Amino acid sequence: MVIKKAEVKKILCGKLKDKGYRSQEIKWAFKQRYPFEMMYKDDLDLTQEWIEIVLDSLCFVIDFQMDVHLVGTDFYRGHAYFWACKYKYDLRETTPNIRRKIHQEFLDNKLELEGETEKHDKIVNKHFASKEHRAKMEQVYGKGAVANYTQEVA
Repeated sequence: MVIKKAEVKKILCGKLKDKGYRSQEIKWAFKQRYPFEMMYKDDLDLTQEWIEIVLDSLCFVIDFQMDVHLVGTDFYRGHAYFWACKYKYDLRETTPNIRRKIHQEFLDNKLELEGETEKHDKIVNKHFASKEHRAKMEQVYGKGAVANYTQEVA
């Protein structure tokens, strides 16, 4: 089904409103360049799969931007980055729930969010050994060893 660009925007806006996003958030998301470069052609061959891909991208853009302001608070939702480079590969790929739990434990223990101390390592290791994290890592990378960041002192 070929559809005009303006109609696509209406469809996506409607779906975002159905998901609970506010008009201001939706307008902001449509001003972002990604993922809308593909929408700037005159006509589009619209498929349900295409709508879902763009909708997921829009949701991520909105959730990430809203969450940036919540880093360091109890209201952090698990989308924005807060961690040290040392943990970035695993934390980037894990679930928002695991990121929320690690973030909250760092706050509860009065640790710097971007720190790399032994306390940080122990908290991160505990959550990386969880079934939830292991399932996500296997989905993304395949089966492998559990990440272990604890510093061994010789």
